[in-house]
Amino acid sequence: MQVLVLSSGGWEVFQPLFCNCRVCQKAIEDPFSKDFRTRPGFLVETKEGKFMIEISPDIKWQAARFGIN
Repeated sequence: MQVLVLSSGGWEVFQPLFCNCRVCQKAIEDPFSKDFRTRPGFLVETKEGKFMIEISPDIKWQAARFGIN
């Protein structure tokens, strides 16, 4: 089995609104830079096939609902 990390940003998807720090500004200017983050996603490949996992913006509510710390 192989796991490829497609993205490793936070569940909120993009940099915080109205942030003027250097990293966020670079991400806005160049969406192909390493500083541009999208929500976490993974590609899992096995002998049987491939599937993707994406963490939804609802993850904090889902975790709270099911008591996941």
